Amino acid sequence: MRECIVLSHINIGCNIQNNQETEGKKMKGRQKKKRRISLFIFTITSVFIFFIPTGLTNEEITLGFKPNLGNIPPYQPTDPYPPDGATNLEIPVTLNVNVPDPDTDPMDVYFYNALDDSIIGTDTVPNGSTASCTWSGLAPNTIYRWYVVANDSEYENTSSIWSFTTESSYGSGGGSPPPVNQKPIAKVTGPDTGYVNEYISFSVQYSYDPDGDITGYRWDFNNDGLFDTDWIEDTLMTYTYFQPGNYSVKLQVKDDDDATSTDSYVITIIQQEPDQQSPVVQANGPYDGLVYENITFTGVGSFDPDGTIVNYTWDFGDGIIRYGIEIIHSYNISGIYNITLSVTDNYNLTSNNTTVANILIDSDGDGWSDEIEKSYGTNISDPNCQPLDSDSDGIPNNDSLDGNYTGDIDNDNDGLDDETEKIFGTDPNNEVDVIKLEIEEKTYYLINTNNDEQSDILYIPFTEENTIIKLIDGKLYLDTDNDSKWNYIYDPTTTQIMLYKPEEESIQLPLLFLIIIAIIVTIITFLFIRKHYEINRLIKQLSKLKKKQQIYKKRANKLRSTKRTNRKRASTYYHTKSRNSIIKTKIKSKIVSQKSDRKNHKKI
Repeated sequence: MRECIVLSHINIGCNIQNNQETEGKKMKGRQKKKRRISLFIFTITSVFIFFIPTGLTNEEITLGFKPNLGNIPPYQPTDPYPPDGATNLEIPVTLNVNVPDPDTDPMDVYFYNALDDSIIGTDTVPNGSTASCTWSGLAPNTIYRWYVVANDSEYENTSSIWSFTTESSYGSGGGSPPPVNQKPIAKVTGPDTGYVNEYISFSVQYSYDPDGDITGYRWDFNNDGLFDTDWIEDTLMTYTYFQPGNYSVKLQVKDDDDATSTDSYVITIIQQEPDQQSPVVQANGPYDGLVYENITFTGVGSFDPDGTIVNYTWDFGDGIIRYGIEIIHSYNISGIYNITLSVTDNYNLTSNNTTVANILIDSDGDGWSDEIEKSYGTNISDPNCQPLDSDSDGIPNNDSLDGNYTGDIDNDNDGLDDETEKIFGTDPNNEVDVIKLEIEEKTYYLINTNNDEQSDILYIPFTEENTIIKLIDGKLYLDTDNDSKWNYIYDPTTTQIMLYKPEEESIQLPLLFLIIIAIIVTIITFLFIRKHYEINRLIKQLSKLKKKQQIYKKRANKLRSTKRTNRKRASTYYHTKSRNSIIKTKIKSKIVSQKSDRKNHKKI
């Protein structure tokens, strides 16, 4: 009976182990099913999160764009004058050509001699119109061929080749040929000494042409017979020598009849001490002004890398020498003056820098030069008759009558050019309909397009795009990078610009989306809690089963031990009983023997 009990406990332990394996398999199946459900819910949630944000807020950002097609090449130049094949043209011949451009960009127009591709002249015209150039030095009764190249600073287009024939003699009525051209006078000026690796400035300000104009300069800085520059029009040239020595600087000039002359002078280049550095000089400029006008010349920006500057010397090009870092000077005669600033440091090392001052005549003292007034057709002797300048910035509103001056591209001085204002429908002469903003070193414009005292769009000039702005609580919300999100907040009252923070904006979610999001969050939370609860429950159940199994094992072992003990006791019992029986038999036998002996003794 005891053996049956032990086997029953052993079977119970086996059943518990089988139940544990079955329960583990069921748990894995449930976990796999829950993972599938969680993956499905995660996918649905991701879809909602991706597509819902555009409808999360009633403060929608609507963007407008200005088409940006890029720069379009200019059209081929047309309508030449003189017409192709024209004859009997009076010398010199003025060439004209129409240079249209679809972008209305300013055009640089180059006139070429088709015979040898040499350049005749250049002209710059605003917004693509008619360019002109005078072709001098032509021979009579000769066929000439020419063409032009129009360049809008990015693309260019070349015209067809046109021809014309000059008249048979000089002048429409014949007569003697024109006087012989006089050569130009070349004159180069510069410092007598300089230092190795120092910028040295040379000037051509005293060069001139007795009977015409100088059209070009070129330089040979060591007079080795090879010119170091092409023909240029700059009257100032900077050069650096890398070895000490005496160098002969050669200047060649040419006039409008291609006659040339040269001039040269010697400069000594010195090697300074290795541990000493020359001062760095900055004359700033160029400077512009009128006759008798006080002009401020400044050497601010000059410095000495290894010491201090002890002297500033100004040569104003009119025979006047002044000293100081900042000087006020005026000119009595109009012209272009080369100004040289020389500075000396505490090691007696000297550097110089040259710039120019363009001085114009102002006969009536109204602040406008006679040259500009003549171009605009105003009276140079009447201070009350001036070119129209709405914003008083010194630039007339319109182009000059003779085409020599370009008008102000920003008449109201609000920072936005007039052409762009016309595109947006604002008034180019009204500065209050455009607000200029500086945000992180970039310029933006708030534009009022309908004259209602409220800005409507934000214009981004460096991308040529515009975005719709939003007025909330008296403040303008701005999208500065065209990504459909607010970036900054502008307060028109205080003109303060603040960084936009999304949490500061009150977001009103539609009820349907709120419900959907709430349901999704609830499901995910429920599954998460249920998953962890189920796992903990199974872990506890498994722990209980293990404990029960251990108890059953202990009981089975105890029963086995009891069985062995009982068997031992039974064996001892039967052995003792048998021994006692033998002893009792012996005792009884002795008693019987003693009784027998007693009886026999009595008989005796």
